[in-house]
Amino acid sequence: MTDNKPYVWMTNTLLKKIDHEYPLLDDLQVIRIVDGDTIRFKITKEVVAEMGGFGVSTRVIHEFEDNFRLKDGDTPEIRGKQREVGLFVKYFVEALIYETLNDEFYILTYKGKTRGKYGRWLFDLCWYEDEGNNRVIKSLSKTLEELHLLKKDFTY
Repeated sequence: MTDNKPYVWMTNTLLKKIDHEYPLLDDLQVIRIVDGDTIRFKITKEVVAEMGGFGVSTRVIHEFEDNFRLKDGDTPEIRGKQREVGLFVKYFVEALIYETLNDEFYILTYKGKTRGKYGRWLFDLCWYEDEGNNRVIKSLSKTLEELHLLKKDFTY
């Protein structure tokens, strides 16, 4: 049976603002917004390993960059006849990440089926938002769906 619990990566800006620690994080950076449903992230993970009772530990830093594809959302392409709408959605996602969220977000990747058709990690980007007295979690895939910015919402 596959474990469907998400694997959490957070930006350092967000991590400093919350109380609990997540086991899987050191730094998450957006390298580039490829299109509305694909983002290139750089992830830096620090691991400290104890050397079996000798009082010695080793610190290893693992960095990788890869493309991540939105798990539940297919946006218009930025090439071909969808280009105009695809660029609009891409710019919307850029504005959301760089201007609205100000580096305070996290991504969830999922075990089991972690990579999509083209070898990209499957993810959703999430953030906290205050609504009245409540703090709610918002996601990129749900936001794009609510704003009718998915490929299925357009005719070409």
